[in-house]
Amino acid sequence: MVIEGELSGTPVVVVKTASCGKIGAAAATQFLIDHYEPSATISFGAAGALVDGLDVGDIVVAERLVLGDSGIVHGEGFRHTGSIVSTAGQTMCHKSYDSDPGLLDAARTAGTRRASATGSKEPRFGAVVTCDQVILSRHTRKYLNETFGALAVEMEAAAVAQVALSYGVPFLAVKAASDGIDFTADNLEVHLRSCGESRIAHWLRSARYLAVDPGSIRRLSELRDGMTAAARNAAEMVAGLIEVLG
Repeated sequence: MVIEGELSGTPVVVVKTASCGKIGAAAATQFLIDHYEPSATISFGAAGALVDGLDVGDIVVAERLVLGDSGIVHGEGFRHTGSIVSTAGQTMCHKSYDSDPGLLDAARTAGTRRASATGSKEPRFGAVVTCDQVILSRHTRKYLNETFGALAVEMEAAAVAQVALSYGVPFLAVKAASDGIDFTADNLEVHLRSCGESRIAHWLRSARYLAVDPGSIRRLSELRDGMTAAARNAAEMVAGLIEVLG
């Protein structure tokens, strides 16, 4: 979905990806650059907390973005390299991408204004890690925090940064927490409909699991509400950021 419009006198284009993850985000960013030649790109949406005290709806602005699940696996296990890129006859590993300083300054101003106007918390600034998995394990969240020093984990922003960087387009990521560090939803995938699966087959499979774990529907509802709140808060923050930039 592509929405063209204007915010505070600034032309904006919003591209909503049809799927979660780095592939959809990279494709959307490439489309945006090819068709609109943007002066900056901002990835915004939901993320999972990796630290205590980051509550549902709290804003995180990425000072740097890490491709957390890109690397090499050998006999000694997984070794993080980030994206492996070959340019000008050289192969290099990009473990992280630093956000644009001007966009970060504007985000700090926008965050202070928003907190003052709404009584909400000031945004947190720090690293955000991108992985192509939904992370609902405290153990894995702790690993990502300790390994990368990240405040939050999500599924798209580092891919946006990688594509934007290759074209020299400034980038930033603004995320809001959809779930806290202790949130779990075991067997979440049971409630997801598979491609090619009939609605009836999906409903029966989900119903059978609900009979075993009726609390799972409450956790799904909690996650859905958290993602809605996160999307709303991140969008409000981005709107304020664009006003500052305008």
